[in-house]
Amino acid sequence: MATINELLNILPTSKDQAITAEDIARRLGYPTNNTQVKARNELITPAIEQGHLILSTSTGHSKGYWLSNDKQEVKEYLASLDSRVRKTTERKINIKDTWNATHPTDTI
Repeated sequence: MATINELLNILPTSKDQAITAEDIARRLGYPTNNTQVKARNELITPAIEQGHLILSTSTGHSKGYWLSNDKQEVKEYLASLDSRVRKTTERKINIKDTWNATHPTDTI
C-alpha cells in the first residue's frame, strides 16, 4: 500500500482545496467504503503522530484533509476536537447513567 510520503504529496496546503478521505483512499489504492478507515488508520493517523499538521473538516464547501501551516486554522481545529471530546464524554456519561438507573443492582 501507499506510504506517508505519498499521502503528503497529494495533500493540498489549503483548506479551500481539501480532499476527502474517499479521494485519498482512491488515489492511494485503499478501499473506498464510505468510511475509509484503512486509509485513516494506516496513513493519516500515523502521519499526524509523526508530526505532520494534517487537519480536516466535515463541514462547509471544502470537506476533507489538508496540510496546514496556519496558526489560526490549527487553533480552530483544536477547538473542534475539544468540542467533539466533550460531546463524546457527555454521551458516555448519559449511557452509563441510563444503564445504572435501569439496572440498579448491576451498575457499571
